[in-house]
Amino acid sequence: MLTLGTTKMANYETVCPAGVPVPYKTILEANSRLIENPPEEHNALIATLPIHSFIMRPATFQNQLRLYKGNWINQSFLRGALAMQQHFKSSPTDLFLASFPKSGTTWLKAMIFATMTRTSYPLNQHPLCTHNPHQCITSIEKEFSIGNSQIIEAIPSPRAMSTHLQYSILPESITNTDCRIIYVWRDPKMF
Repeated sequence: MLTLGTTKMANYETVCPAGVPVPYKTILEANSRLIENPPEEHNALIATLPIHSFIMRPATFQNQLRLYKGNWINQSFLRGALAMQQHFKSSPTDLFLASFPKSGTTWLKAMIFATMTRTSYPLNQHPLCTHNPHQCITSIEKEFSIGNSQIIEAIPSPRAMSTHLQYSILPESITNTDCRIIYVWRDPKMF
């Protein structure tokens, strides 16, 4: 067991100095005791919002959108978005990758993590050799929607996270700080 900043990491062969990004999966495994129950405080509000259902390809997957602040948002993202707005505290060193779903987020997550850690790990021990980019940079609203808000706080700085939320829906702690946001705009492959 080794310590990076204030977060304990297990099963890492390389000792990295504080301030080096660590794969989110490693933080999640080391801090599993912090997992909470999914937040239910916003269920009543979500139930009152207008809904639109449609079938996505493949035809076995049904998606539900809710109208919130003038935007149609995937219902699975909305619970996390509402929890983020109340509880997330951003830092000036945070980096957010914002994009529409299915528009190239995976490869950009890999590029961001590789760039942030380019001199921190030996090439043969780099986390991207053994982890999917989604295991290195997590979706923040997904983690809030399943009750992992304390684990988000355990990520050592600089934190890299992704989101599929529009800028107007991001918490004020993100929009009112000097954190960096990379916004991907391209044609989605969704339909």
